[in-house]
Amino acid sequence: MYLENVFFSPQSQSVIKGQDVFFQCVSGDSSPPAHISWLKNSRAFIRGTQIQGQYGGGSQRKTSGTLHLPNATKADQGRYVCVTHNPLLNISKESGTATLVVGGHSMSLEIMQGPENITVAVETETALHCVVHGFPTPKVQWFKDDQMLPNTSRWDLHDDGQLLVFERVLPEDEGFYYCEADNDKERLRSEPAYLLPAVMDWNFVLQPGNKTVRKGDSVTLYCRPPHSRPPAQVSWFKNNRLLRSRSHISIQPTGDLLFHSVQETDRGSYFCRASNSFLQRAITSRKIFLEVLAPPSVTIWPLAVISTVGAEVVIQCQVSGHPVPSIEWLKHGQSVRTGGKITKGVRNATLYIASVRNYDEGFYTCAASNSVGQDEKTTSLRIAAKPVIVLFAGSVNVSKGATIILPCRAVGNPPLKYSWHRSALQTPLSLSPRIRIDG
Repeated sequence: MYLENVFFSPQSQSVIKGQDVFFQCVSGDSSPPAHISWLKNSRAFIRGTQIQGQYGGGSQRKTSGTLHLPNATKADQGRYVCVTHNPLLNISKESGTATLVVGGHSMSLEIMQGPENITVAVETETALHCVVHGFPTPKVQWFKDDQMLPNTSRWDLHDDGQLLVFERVLPEDEGFYYCEADNDKERLRSEPAYLLPAVMDWNFVLQPGNKTVRKGDSVTLYCRPPHSRPPAQVSWFKNNRLLRSRSHISIQPTGDLLFHSVQETDRGSYFCRASNSFLQRAITSRKIFLEVLAPPSVTIWPLAVISTVGAEVVIQCQVSGHPVPSIEWLKHGQSVRTGGKITKGVRNATLYIASVRNYDEGFYTCAASNSVGQDEKTTSLRIAAKPVIVLFAGSVNVSKGATIILPCRAVGNPPLKYSWHRSALQTPLSLSPRIRIDG
């Protein structure tokens, strides 16, 4: 069950007093068939003669309604609206408003509304409008590409020729259409309107293919959509998700996908989709894979290590790149052998040194390589030793006013800093012209 919008709304008219008035309305597709009623100035209107009938056939479930006002008077002037109603769904749709003006003298011929450009899917129904006013009542004829339309079962004329209905639009219906109104006193021609039947082939002109590129390269994934009228819109998908615009990616007017500088994150599966909005269908290309090769990039942490004897040292190496790089650890340019107290983590990315000793001190390098390139980073390991005083003067007796040197030597790692204290004071000894520290 459904009820679509009104297919054809009644048209505004200007008539002379005493002339018959006909308002025509065609409902949208409806199941069950719609019932048609009328409003005048927003109130239910039951005067005049109201005629209804089924419109079309097969799947075209439309209802045609005509409101006949004989011998029009000034009292008939107003705004008229057609209301279509689906009794089972209990929903209604209103048409556009038609204004009736009743005059007291004859009127010159006028085309109030001519046909408009339209694009419509093939095998569907459509209509062109030509609303004319005048007295005597004008006759309306239709032309395509400057040739009068012949009588055929493929289209119908309604409302004295003011409505040209195509039961089933075909590609050969494409062209310029105009209407011509003639009442023996005057003849007018509307501006031409273009009818474009929307079509789209099922096969792509060019589909994308698998590609392997290096990071930073410029690369194009080709997609030339099927022949389509109007032209098909192309969208791209990555890993089955709609691809959003990015600074380094753009869809070309041809439909191709251009990577200005391909990144590792661009690696994945791609396909393009062509759609014609008038056909309400889309066609997808084959799915391809974009492989992005990247040389290794190494980050080592910490950049420098100071450890005490007996502690465990952990040096981490973070490596990116594709294909997955191999990792090797070096000490002073020589490969670090595992076993005993030296072990490596997953993919050799972490170096563990248990219970470090002085001989473990040195420069450690994380070196990564793959088929595209190589990279390395180095960190230093220093072993800290507690300070040990190896030379001190001890007690010294001197004469007042004499100069004295008190020696102090110590060993330790990292390099030591010295400070002097008088035994009775907790604070360091202050320097002065009389007291200085050398070394």
